[in-house]
Amino acid sequence: MDVTVIGKTVPLADYWGEENVKFAKGEFKIDKSIMFNGGLYYLKRSVLTSDIYTTARKISKKYDEYGFHRIHGDWKNEEDLVSIGMISHGQLPIDDNGLFVTGISAFRKPKKLNVIKGLIFFEPKNNPHEHNSQLLIHFGGNNLNSFPYISQRILLQLNQLGFPTFLATLIVNLCINVPFHFLNYFRKKYKNPHSLLPKIN
Repeated sequence: MDVTVIGKTVPLADYWGEENVKFAKGEFKIDKSIMFNGGLYYLKRSVLTSDIYTTARKISKKYDEYGFHRIHGDWKNEEDLVSIGMISHGQLPIDDNGLFVTGISAFRKPKKLNVIKGLIFFEPKNNPHEHNSQLLIHFGGNNLNSFPYISQRILLQLNQLGFPTFLATLIVNLCINVPFHFLNYFRKKYKNPHSLLPKIN
């Protein structure tokens, strides 16, 4: 592959919706889509790679006309465009088995995270007995000034100031991580006042 990503191929209907399948096939000459996180790309210097991105740029010119979603109502999402460019030129993703790339979002915070140690640890809600960690974390989300972005930014700043990793980690844990988890715990409790009452058997 001259261009690839870590992701999965999905039926057009899963990506475009049943009502837009015919349009996607006719307009872009594709028979499937790729779902992936744009935090990691593999690009080989070649004519094919140039063709793929030429296709993506052509589609970008009619981005709003095609109805693609803009991030924060402003930025174009290159993943939509690259996906079409790849599929229309016979390029496929590396299968994402959940071990390579993940992202941070408001609905899925990592249980443990340390960018200096290269540590990320999730506890999936659908099965609390299974844990997973990925090799690469893609920082991107709706609020870059929220936890855990703040904790990791300060961790890096302390590291750049010469603080040993264990000391920088301790400071961030005591000053940011513990207070956040403490407040988050009580926020959830107060959403359901009955959960504060002792259980009666």
